[in-house]
Amino acid sequence: MHQKISCLYWLGAGTASCPEIEFDDYGKVVLVDARTEACNRLGSLASAHQNLCVINACIGIGGEETSQFNIYNEHSLSAKGKPTTLLELFPGLKLEESVSVKALSVSEVLNEVHPENNNILILDLLDSCGSVLLELKETGLLHFFEQLFISCGVDSLFEGAWEKNQVVEFLFDEFFNVESVNDADPDIQLIEFKLDRKGKSLKESKQENQNLKKEVEYLRSEVARKDGLLIEHNAAFSQAQEKHVKDLEHLKSEIAQKDGLLLERDAAFTEAQEKHAKDLEHLKSELGKKDGLLTERDAAFTEAREKHAKDLEHLKSEVAQKDGLLIERDAAFTEAQEKHANEVEHLKSEIAQKDSLLIERDAALNEAQEKHVKESEQLKSEIAKVHAEHERSTNSMSSTLEKLDDEKAKLLRQKQEFLKQVAQQTASISILGKQNLKLQVDLDDLRHKFDEKVASEDALKSLIGELHQKLQQAANFYQKLEKEHPELLGRKSE
Repeated sequence: MHQKISCLYWLGAGTASCPEIEFDDYGKVVLVDARTEACNRLGSLASAHQNLCVINACIGIGGEETSQFNIYNEHSLSAKGKPTTLLELFPGLKLEESVSVKALSVSEVLNEVHPENNNILILDLLDSCGSVLLELKETGLLHFFEQLFISCGVDSLFEGAWEKNQVVEFLFDEFFNVESVNDADPDIQLIEFKLDRKGKSLKESKQENQNLKKEVEYLRSEVARKDGLLIEHNAAFSQAQEKHVKDLEHLKSEIAQKDGLLLERDAAFTEAQEKHAKDLEHLKSELGKKDGLLTERDAAFTEAREKHAKDLEHLKSEVAQKDGLLIERDAAFTEAQEKHANEVEHLKSEIAQKDSLLIERDAALNEAQEKHVKESEQLKSEIAKVHAEHERSTNSMSSTLEKLDDEKAKLLRQKQEFLKQVAQQTASISILGKQNLKLQVDLDDLRHKFDEKVASEDALKSLIGELHQKLQQAANFYQKLEKEHPELLGRKSE
């Protein structure tokens, strides 16, 4: 009969065949595996063992809720991690499927472990036994177990997996000694560790003693430091006490001096008070005199104010007269401006008419000149033709001389008539020139009259500007009067 042990926790139980365990020897058995098939097979044992609990989950790291679990054709080698050296040891290893499995942390699985129980932990996690051991150490659960059974590779079989030596060294530092090694498989071994509580207690005691020694040394140094401070404080207190006595004597002498000064100040204050009373009487008499002068000044001011009111009325009447004059001038200016505008329009229309007449005359003159040039050219050509014909006739026959003379006379007459027409046209052109000259004179006269109108308008504008300036001065004077003596205007309005 084996001694009954409190609890057994098996992470990665699989078929729960290695190591061989009698479940009835434990008060509680917790089996954890990621494969559903394995959990179903383990669950069939629950009817025969009331103390058996099966959990279908994988051990998660970093708070993950689910994790991908790889199931290989060799089910005992199934794991979360990616195989490395394992493929060299098992060349025929094939991935059957990758399933999503619920993930539980180590602390969640071992939440009911009690440190006073005799607990055993079996880790059959080839890919993550190192991370599980680290989490057990961080959470303080590692030393809750008396025995550990860990399955690990002699070499690292998965990415990030610990090899055998790493596991042994880590647990040795945590006071777990190797009890046995199952090397039936030389590459994957099952190592049994047992907690050396005496060694752990001894090391903890040594550590505690060292901490106490350090604390004693620290306390001694603090006592020495405070003794030195106390000596310094005592010396400073004695020095301060002596200084306080000297300061007290000095203050007493100063108080005596200030008492004497206070008596002197009291006498001076009494004397000053008497002088102040005399000065007050003198000021009262001066105030009476000033009151009389103020009454006289008020009367003079009233008289000046009345005079000022009269002047203001006079100015207002002048302003009203100038306003009327300005209105008359504005009306006259408006009338003159309208008349001037009408005259300008009339002059513009006359100038436009004369301009059109001048354009017509110029066109007629140009036409007559062009006609004269054409007729002259035609006459020259005819004369040339006649002369040529005359030459031919003279050379060919003399009998026709008389006829030619007649024709010559006829041509001379035509020439005279043409010259007469040219003279008439020249006279017409001269008349047109004189008419143009007369139009130019009329235009100059109109321009002169227009300039006179403009000058008259400028003079009228200047007169209006002067009148506006004077009115502005009167208004400024009125505003100044309102600001300086508003009471006069107020009295006038009443």
